[in-house]
Amino acid sequence: MEQIEFLEHLLNLTYDKRIRPQFTEGKPTVVTVDILLSSITDINAAAMEFGINFYLRQMWKEPRLAHPNATNDKMLTLSESQRNHIWVPDLFFSNEKKSSFHTITLPNLMIRISPKGDVLYSQRLSATLNCEFDLVKFPMDNQTCRIKMESYAHSTTDLIFKWVDRVQYDETLDNTLPEFELDGISTGDCTAVYSTGSFTCLYMDLHVTRDLRYYILNVYLPSVIVVLLSFVNFWIDATAVPARTTVGIVTILTVTTQSVTLQDRLPKVSYIKAIDVWLSVCLVFVVGSMLEYAVVNVMLQRERRHKEKIAHQSLNRLSSNGDISKDTQKDQSITPVESQFEKEELSDRLSTIQSANYEHKQTPSEKVDYVSRIAFPVLFFSFNIVYWLVYLTSI
Repeated sequence: MEQIEFLEHLLNLTYDKRIRPQFTEGKPTVVTVDILLSSITDINAAAMEFGINFYLRQMWKEPRLAHPNATNDKMLTLSESQRNHIWVPDLFFSNEKKSSFHTITLPNLMIRISPKGDVLYSQRLSATLNCEFDLVKFPMDNQTCRIKMESYAHSTTDLIFKWVDRVQYDETLDNTLPEFELDGISTGDCTAVYSTGSFTCLYMDLHVTRDLRYYILNVYLPSVIVVLLSFVNFWIDATAVPARTTVGIVTILTVTTQSVTLQDRLPKVSYIKAIDVWLSVCLVFVVGSMLEYAVVNVMLQRERRHKEKIAHQSLNRLSSNGDISKDTQKDQSITPVESQFEKEELSDRLSTIQSANYEHKQTPSEKVDYVSRIAFPVLFFSFNIVYWLVYLTSI
């Protein structure tokens, strides 16, 4: 009798798919699991999920399907329709969001049975699974995304899953991840106890590290340039109000926009991320440069009023000494309007003389700008050292 005919005869007459293997012996059915990871399609921090394409292979012994009297020792391959006639494990992914079974061009499924009754059940699947991201060190973070496989209805007294070997994957899988690098894959047992009993469970962990180069080029470097641009304010003349105000407003808006754009790509979490620290400090520096100009501008106005006060006092002293009256007596033809012009001209001369007397000294507003030219860059450079040491050494 040919193997196919023998198997069909066996299935039609004596096989009951409702009964698991080794049930009559009182032993749990041991199913060994093997995975071939073909690709990681997406690791999405905003949605807290990741997607994979993989081959799931399950193997178990089914003595009822043994056919030692067959004419040869070749493996029997069952079609997809024949799968419904044999017992298969009720494996499911407990952290799955959605998954699909490939059916192009035909259902991607294979069942092979050896003469001794060893069953190989292989499927090609795609799945999107939940992953709990820890973004405290983002974007210098390492993530571990887990795939959990459990039995839905069979407790450990009936069914046990075991890894047959380490997970296989293509070494070029790294190149398919646009934002991460695959550090490795680990497996283990996660058998869990529920109110309904103890259920067998296996897990596979994907260990990935975020590629920092993208964020250096698109976040860190632009923000550094913006902060340094805000420091240019300290070198612009304090009387150039439009120039200094424009630079301050533009840099503040740029950092704010950059922060909002980046946050839209991330989940809303209650803790502070590394990128939050960076952008917040950058915002403090650009706002600080704007506030510094506000202080300088107030001091500049006070200095002007002080100079005007000194000029008027000097003018009054000259007037009280009779200098102006003597001059006016020499020429009785000077009108009151001309006399006023002379006073204003004298006031301007006194202001010029007063300014010349103070040329060798820095005004308080100039001192603030001078100190800021040094203090702000030094503080920003110091922050950079501390920031990168703290986060890079803790990876």
